[in-house]
Amino acid sequence: MEDNKYEILNHLKKTILLEGKCFAVEKIIELNKHKRQQYKEMPPRPEPRPDPPLVPEPTPPIKSYVRTQPVNHSSAVGWSAIFAFAVAVIIILLFRFTETSHFNISFPFSPIFPGGVGYVVTFFLIFLILFVIMVGILVSCYEEEHKKSQKLNQEYEENSYKSDLVRYNTELERCRSVNLQRKMEVSAHNEKVMKNYFDLADEISDYNYKAEATNDFLDKFLEPWERIHEKLKRTLEKVYNLGYIHPNYRNFVAYSSFFDYFDTGRCAELEGQGGAYDKFETELRLDKIIYQLDEILLDLKQIQRNQYCLFCEISKANQNIERLTACFQDGLNYIANTQGELASRVWESHYTTLNISQKADSYIAELESANKDVLKYLEDAKKVQRNIERKVEAL
Repeated sequence: MEDNKYEILNHLKKTILLEGKCFAVEKIIELNKHKRQQYKEMPPRPEPRPDPPLVPEPTPPIKSYVRTQPVNHSSAVGWSAIFAFAVAVIIILLFRFTETSHFNISFPFSPIFPGGVGYVVTFFLIFLILFVIMVGILVSCYEEEHKKSQKLNQEYEENSYKSDLVRYNTELERCRSVNLQRKMEVSAHNEKVMKNYFDLADEISDYNYKAEATNDFLDKFLEPWERIHEKLKRTLEKVYNLGYIHPNYRNFVAYSSFFDYFDTGRCAELEGQGGAYDKFETELRLDKIIYQLDEILLDLKQIQRNQYCLFCEISKANQNIERLTACFQDGLNYIANTQGELASRVWESHYTTLNISQKADSYIAELESANKDVLKYLEDAKKVQRNIERKVEAL
């Protein structure tokens, strides 16, 4: 009876030791594996804003010149002819009146041109003389008036051109100012967009360098932990397969409770009424035992009284987890505070400088030692089982 109790107690002790080590390694891997970082993709290069629509510049004014128009003398000739004809008629009538009046004035041409011919010749001579004189006077007046008119038109055209030129220059300056402002706004916008793009590109590049360094660091750090975890899990499975404990209770919480029962003398057997299985199920129904590890980890002190063995093992595991995670975090902080491209080159030397590898290797060596100790126990336990089987067969 005592031998059986000792074997069960030793089995529980070795298994709980291995469970605690597995728990610590799983938490170290779990707490740090999620820190792997995804690489960010570079954003597409932004297209610059095209040149803005420009305000069309005004058309420059054209300087016009007043063409010199020939003076129309037809009206002068017409008016001269009318005036000369009228005056000639009046003079002939006067001459004719004086010949027939009591003044008895003789017509000077009568002896040469008898009859009415003298009047006709005189009429045409007077008409011609007056016509020539009037044409000369009117043409001279028309020419002078035409020159004045031409000069006034030329001055008007000059003033009009100068006014148009002033308006043109003002409008041209306004258009160029508006167009320059629009170009400057587009240029400033494009410059700002490109600056933001290059700043973002630098930030992403820096992040990716750090992400690469972080992931390399994680791979280097976690690789030995994953190897030892697989080794411990295989050994733990072999320990479970010794068959001391029923498969329904092969977990950290149940084994720790069974150890408490046997270690404190509350139970001497696993099976039967008052046995470890029965007591465990009873306390589980009465909520004296917390079965879920996640719930236990929220407040470890709540199990200190009723699950003391589990409390001690998790406390030890947490101390190792905190020590190694803090050491591991120092490496991540170093990468985060180092320039991206430099971080990808120097993190490995810092890994050695901080003794991260030494501290990790020291605990892994402790795990390897524990694993070897349990493997040795396995060999001894199997020998004991074989001896028992031979004795049973002999009977």
